[in-house]
Amino acid sequence: NAPKEEYHIGAHYDSYSTVYPDTLAPGADDNGSGVASVLETARVLKKMNFLPESTIKFCLWAFEEGGGYGSTYNAKQARQNGDDVRYYLNLDMVAHDPANEKQVYVFRFQGFEYAGNFTADIFQRYTGLSTFFFPELIYSGTDSWCYWINHFPTTGLEEKNFNPSWHKPSDTIGNCNFNYLAEVTKGTLASMMELQFLPYPVGLIAKSSTKK
Repeated sequence: NAPKEEYHIGAHYDSYSTVYPDTLAPGADDNGSGVASVLETARVLKKMNFLPESTIKFCLWAFEEGGGYGSTYNAKQARQNGDDVRYYLNLDMVAHDPANEKQVYVFRFQGFEYAGNFTADIFQRYTGLSTFFFPELIYSGTDSWCYWINHFPTTGLEEKNFNPSWHKPSDTIGNCNFNYLAEVTKGTLASMMELQFLPYPVGLIAKSSTKK
């Protein structure tokens, strides 16, 4: 048991319309899809009576569209408290796949590329989705950035076929592919479970040397 080791999974629940700034977009894909995946992962783990070796935190963020305030506050608090956050998985827009291409972006962040590599490997093993690494290693457009700048291992998921209804009143469930969302959630669940069984060496120190 290692309850002080923490693994976080999160999604933002606010929505925004650029067409009518005074009106909230329905936000089915951005980001009701991510919220649904986080909640379903928690529900299934509870139903399975799964007892993790470490602590899993399920997080729903406010005001991502305004600058990631919810996730920034939480990540800063974790850093100040010295919390041992080993991995953060972010879900943001994971339901748009109209042509059933079954492709998903995995984000990797500079210095913590292994977190994204791990996630991609899990998705390839446990889902029917093809994974693609997002081309940038520093991406500030979502809550995963807020964890990364606080020096926590970070990754994230996003649909590869970007939703043209982004930030529009047309972001409704009619433009969501629920079979695709279910596969994303399956990979998310597998990631959180697999992390509980990864060995972490105790007292390991790596040193560089120019000596031959």
